Amino acid sequence: KMRWESRAQRELVVEGSSFELEARLGTWVPGELELGTSGRFANGVSREFMDRVLDLCQGWGDWSATEGWREMHDFIFRIGNAQVRTTVGFDPATGEASSRTVHKK
Repeated sequence: KMRWESRAQRELVVEGSSFELEARLGTWVPGELELGTSGRFANGVSREFMDRVLDLCQGWGDWSATEGWREMHDFIFRIGNAQVRTTVGFDPATGEASSRTVHKK
């Protein structure tokens, strides 16, 4: 059973608001004291790890949804001085993929 922090939190969910589960997955790379570098987060995990995370999420009985799982991947890069983000989505139920690119100033 889900435990709610407050009545307001429960009402927000029950009233049909849309929620999204977003996670940033990767590994912690420790710094090297002798080189004077600090630790950093390295983006990315293996496909096997991601499949395991999805299996665990799909196996949890307390989820409720109006749609199935969709995978979304953001790729952030630069073209000249502009930051660009391309979001690629994949719906495993239909096998359809889509993408959207946003140029930030």
